[in-house]
Amino acid sequence: MDMIDTAQYAHIVGVFRDRAKADQAVEAIKQAGMSAVALTVYDPQAAGVVDTPVDAGEASAMDTSVDTSAVETATRLATATRFLVHVLAEGREQDAVSILVDCGANNADIPPGTMLVHGSIVSADEDSAEPRC
Repeated sequence: MDMIDTAQYAHIVGVFRDRAKADQAVEAIKQAGMSAVALTVYDPQAAGVVDTPVDAGEASAMDTSVDTSAVETATRLATATRFLVHVLAEGREQDAVSILVDCGANNADIPPGTMLVHGSIVSADEDSAEPRC
């Protein structure tokens, strides 16, 4: 039987919608003795996922017909910010995952049109995306 190199699985990432819960996870990870932890923020507008859409207030004030997809995009992006907690948990991977989940991590809850790849949220390329289920 081949031995699996567990070091390649030592990098654990938790995805959070709420900054306070992400901060709690960072503190809990540190309290558990894992000091290699970092928090990053994924903001799709700052990442250049789409151009700045029409503001909903501006759209309702316009006299001409409005493409509602711009307003829908604005709403989606406003709720798309995610907070990523990265942990180097070599030998304590299960502990790290347990803490992240207990603090509210949900790695299935990433913004539409994106993927979690090697600890970063990236834009999903529809042509190269592999089926997930």
